[in-house]
Amino acid sequence: MKPMLIIFGITIAALFSNYAVAEESDFRVLEYDVLLEGEDAGDITLKLVQTEEGYLIVEHNQIKVPGWWGDINITTILSEEFQHGSGFINSDSKTVADGTAYWSRISRRDDGYLGAYTEISKIDQHETQQFSRLSSALTGRDQFKAEEIIARSRTIFSARAESAHTHRVKFTQNAFSTTLYDFPFFIQRRAGKPLPKKINILDAQGMEVHQVSISDLGVEILLVGKEKLQVRHLLISGGKYKPSHLWLKEAGTSFPYIIRHVGEDEDGMFEIILKAD
Repeated sequence: MKPMLIIFGITIAALFSNYAVAEESDFRVLEYDVLLEGEDAGDITLKLVQTEEGYLIVEHNQIKVPGWWGDINITTILSEEFQHGSGFINSDSKTVADGTAYWSRISRRDDGYLGAYTEISKIDQHETQQFSRLSSALTGRDQFKAEEIIARSRTIFSARAESAHTHRVKFTQNAFSTTLYDFPFFIQRRAGKPLPKKINILDAQGMEVHQVSISDLGVEILLVGKEKLQVRHLLISGGKYKPSHLWLKEAGTSFPYIIRHVGEDEDGMFEIILKAD
């Protein structure tokens, strides 16, 4: 499920109190259910923190996927930072699956972006405990100190990464128009304008840029829980992704958010939908 889960690194205005959303003036939380082939496969907790210069998105997801010797539990902690007027600044993603950690990070440089990917096999008990404590801190609805959480996240596996093989990638400043997390904002910024037929999107976790096509299927009424919502239906296709459908709730001058996402990846058909309390 990894590639398309990250599209839900999004922000939300808590417009409907019966949804799984908590909100303060500078802090928001939303929760999603993840279904694989119609069966419960995990959940996503997303937190947005306003900063002085922009905003920070932190995602925690736990997904169960089928493997050769039984189900594999995959846990990911990912953050992306954006600045007003500058856009994407940096990202940090750590995934633990079957005793192996996968660490991706991208940071802005004067001439573009530098990405690094490290695979750390056989993580030890101390590293596992650090990751688990951070995981627990991100799954609740309580507010947290963003700087502290991010600092803790970036120290995990850092010592091991020094001796592990690291693959590095460079991106030019114009290599992509948006990221998977920034996609709802990209759509909203173009309000009143026709969407481009194709755009380049950065998958910060996979450290890849994909050219995708966007089709606007118009406005629909979507039933979520007991609420009927007017949403914008988009079809995304191209790159390494099979066509997938997004239902986007635009919010004018506030934060847009995706209510539902349906598509297919290497593990089969999936659905990600905002939880109802």
